[in-house]
Parts: sequence; C-alpha cells; structure tokens
Amino acid sequence: MCASLITQSGQQGMAVKSPRTIAEAGRALRSGLWTCEGLTRFYLEGIRKLNPVLHVMITVCEDAALEQAAILDRELQEGVDRGPLHGIPIVNKDLFAARGLPMTVGSPIFRNAVQAQDSAVIERLRRHGCILLGQSNLGEFAAVPVGRNRTYGDVYNPWQQDHTPGASSSGSAAALAAGLCLASTGSDTGGSVRTPASCCGVMGIRPTSNLISLEGSFPRSLSLDAAGVLAHSAEDMGFLLAALLDTPERAAEVRSPASIRLATIADFTYSDVDEVVATSVRQALEKVAAAGGEIVEQRSSLLSHELPTDELFTLLTYEFSKIMESLYASNPKELFDPCVHDDMRRGRSITDAQYQQAMVQRKRYQEQIGSLFEAADILVTPTIPTRVPHYDSPASIWSRQKRFLIPVSYLGLPALSLPCGLDDEGLPIGLQLIGRPYSEFRLLQAARFLEECGVVPAARPSANWS
Repeated sequence: MCASLITQSGQQGMAVKSPRTIAEAGRALRSGLWTCEGLTRFYLEGIRKLNPVLHVMITVCEDAALEQAAILDRELQEGVDRGPLHGIPIVNKDLFAARGLPMTVGSPIFRNAVQAQDSAVIERLRRHGCILLGQSNLGEFAAVPVGRNRTYGDVYNPWQQDHTPGASSSGSAAALAAGLCLASTGSDTGGSVRTPASCCGVMGIRPTSNLISLEGSFPRSLSLDAAGVLAHSAEDMGFLLAALLDTPERAAEVRSPASIRLATIADFTYSDVDEVVATSVRQALEKVAAAGGEIVEQRSSLLSHELPTDELFTLLTYEFSKIMESLYASNPKELFDPCVHDDMRRGRSITDAQYQQAMVQRKRYQEQIGSLFEAADILVTPTIPTRVPHYDSPASIWSRQKRFLIPVSYLGLPALSLPCGLDDEGLPIGLQLIGRPYSEFRLLQAARFLEECGVVPAARPSANWS
C-alpha cells in the first residue's frame, strides 16, 4: 500500500512509518515500534482497499492471520524468537497448499478445495515465523500468460493498470509491489517468478531445479517446476531462501562480496532487445564497474546458437497433459481457459518416444553447463527483452518475453531478477543474474553488491492507491 503511515496499536497518536523490507520490519518488531498484530492489520487493511482494484488475491484469511500474529507477539514477549521471519506477513501463490484454505490453482474447479495440510513451502515459512495473509491470484493452472484469469479477475500491475504484471506468479508480484505484504511465494517453470518480478519492479528468484521441495503443490511440469520467492531486497531473499532450505544460518551469507565478476554473452545478451532495456542493463553494469566490479564478455554457442529451447515446451506440455489428463477428461471443457486447451492439444500430440528423446537431449545439454561459466560465475542478461507490455500488446510481443528465461529453465539453473531502472514511462526494467547449479546465495551476494552500487532504484509504484 503506497500510504506509508498508520497509527500503531498501543502507541496512540503516534504516526509510525510502515517498513519497506523484512529486515526493517524485524527491527521494528523487536524494538516495540510495531507488533506482529499491528503489522498484520496494516497489510490486511491494504488488501481490503486494493484487492477490488488489482485482483491480486483469491483468498484472504484475516482471522487466521490475526490469530497467528497474536501467538507470535506472545512468543516475543516471552523471549521466543523464531528468527528474521518472525511476524512477517506474506502472501502465497495459490498452487501451494495452505492448511484450512482452498488451493484453487486459479481454476473454478477447485474453488472450494480446502486443504488439510500445508505444502512443504508454507510449512517451512510458517515454522520460521511467517504470517500467511492469503492465497494470491495466478493464471489458471499456471498456464495462462500475462496475468489474466477469467474466474478470479485479471491481475493489474500497480505501476500502471493497463500493463501486464507478468505471469504466472502475477498476484504474488503485484501484491508485493503494491505494498500489500513483505514477501510472497511463486513458482517458476518457464519464467513465472522472474517475469512478474521484472514487470512489477521487485526481486524474484528461481532456485536450482528440485532444490526446494514441491510437496503439496499443484505441478505444471514435474521436470521443470521450481519453487521461488519474491521480496524487496537481497537480504530479505536470503531470509526466505534459508527458511525454505531449513538452514537459517545460511541467511548470514547474503553480504556484499569484496569483489565481483559478471559476464555477458556476445550475440545473446543484447540481441533482439528494446533499446531502453539494453541501455538500462548497460548502465547498471557501468555502475558495477565504477564500484570496482569486473565486467567481461564471453562467447557461448550453447546460448547463442545451439540450445533448442523449443524443446522445453515439448517437455512442459507433455508432462502437463499427463498431470491434467484425468481432471481434463472429467470436467466440462468450458471450465478450462483456451490456453489450457492449447497446452493439452500440444501435449497429447507428443509421443512417449518423443518425450524420452527430449529428456535425453536435455541431459546432454545440461552436461555442457560448465562451458557457460568459463569467464565468470554469474551471467547477466535482461530479464525480459521488452518494456513491460500493455495488456493489449500483439502476440509478437508475448512471444519475445521468454528469450532469456527459457534457457535457464531448460538447463535447471538458478536465476534472480532484480530491478535495474525505469523506462521513459516510469515502468520497471529487470536485470537477470544466472548462476551455476546450487549457487543461489552467490547470486544473492551479487544482488547485494548491485544494490550497494545504486543499480536497484528506490522508486515504488506512485499511483495514489490509498
């Protein structure tokens, strides 16, 4: 919520600024400036005001959130501290099960599918102190691009409502950007954390494939899905990722490194990229170099010429059609979005032999990953090659969005999107950091370096939502 002041319960008459990050909130909670309940009420109030406009939430659980906040307040009073996420309000992409709430996956079919237990993602975040505000909107079955949902409403970008918030973790990113939570969960199959992070001007990470448990989630593609998180800072991302890995001590690793070396890929990084995006990325790298970082250029035939990333859709749609087969056959076809029908048609046309061949070919390319990191441990690209698209953009714009995202998903690499500037319309531009397998905390260190270089703009959506 862009309104930044609220009277904190227990400190009548005192205007208390709302925290911008998890780290700030943690300090305010432990100093007594905020309580867990007061912070939760603040974000619930924002959701009540803005959700009818932005459609970022499918389910809001006010009573349960306030009940959990009261428990966490008592724990702090008694000297029990669960760590940096203690009392932090979050929202959850509605394909991770949350106990006592429906898991709709953006579909009318599951409108009343109340879950008996938490997914692994939510169980770990709750255990480390997060307060769940509710389930965020997404494209139906994570298959519909651009943020549209026929049942629960199209998600709007809080920067400008006629622009897409990205997909499919659209509600999670837009809620965070609009100030309706301090962090959110997402999933990334072909870019579904990184695209909305870029479009909404927040940070989002896709970890190495299979690093974070997907137990209790609704899958889109078993071999490509990854659970991710979105937040406003590298430090906050470290808190969340460490909790999801159940290794809280790792959060301390997110510190700015003494030196950094980043690589761009010739014939890949800036090809088919809108000039305003390319300029923003170049300017970001100039700031890194001015702060003592090293920027190198390398060549990679794997990314520039060889990688058959169309095969990702062979894997994705084949696996999706198998996941959905029974559900699709047993429900009226009008209950499914046209994008779901398209994926089912494509997936059903792929033979088992073609799928197995695609899996073998993917493994062959994954064996070449080392060649990508000969000059530096971290590669840099734009997150998406275009400005944030209008909702009514032509199909050619949407087809370009995955250029820098699909190769990462296909190879199963970790990647992080962070804002690196604004275009001439005041809309965010994203920069992508790509790392070796299992180098998530190295990526977060690099993001911290970029923050300290002034790469990440301080601007937030300026619309008067209050």
